[in-house]
Amino acid sequence: MRKKPVATSVPSLEDIQAMDILKKPETILALDISGTCVGWALGADRQLVVYGKHVFKTTATQGEKIVSFAEFVTILLSSYSPDTLVLEEPLHRAKVRKHFEFLGVLRYLWYLYKGEHLTDDHTIDPRKVKKHLHVSPGKTHTENKRRMVDKINTLYGLNLAFHSNSAYKSDDDIADAIAVLATRWRLHGSNSR
Repeated sequence: MRKKPVATSVPSLEDIQAMDILKKPETILALDISGTCVGWALGADRQLVVYGKHVFKTTATQGEKIVSFAEFVTILLSSYSPDTLVLEEPLHRAKVRKHFEFLGVLRYLWYLYKGEHLTDDHTIDPRKVKKHLHVSPGKTHTENKRRMVDKINTLYGLNLAFHSNSAYKSDDDIADAIAVLATRWRLHGSNSR
């Protein structure tokens, strides 16, 4: 009969914390917020896990959009339990006011969920995204959107659609959220993509 091996020592708390098998990969939720829809992407262990968009009703008032946004973000947070949240900063002055209304809701929900304040570290400038993903600027806003969708499709083998005449059918907000996620990874270490 074989004897069971006997442990020679009990690991210390520091030893346990250092064991890779106990570490779970950081889960990051990236958002691209606009008045039409919210693109989102979730990544873990530097891999794209899931993505999508939340489209606001075309007839919704700003107040109704804020309520819908709050409900949607609550579902994302409770369903995926992200460790980190990142979002794209708005560049256009016309969008900044509405963006800050959504950001206020997001700050509240993140604090409820994580007990942490959103800081500047949670936002990424879209120019930095284009720089880190090597996306050259287009001549128009529409061309910029198309180039980002093409870049994300190439990087991740996706088939996101771009429709210049329909913000509701276009996946450019999803592409932007994935791009923010990829940029976050590139800014915090090497990335295979």
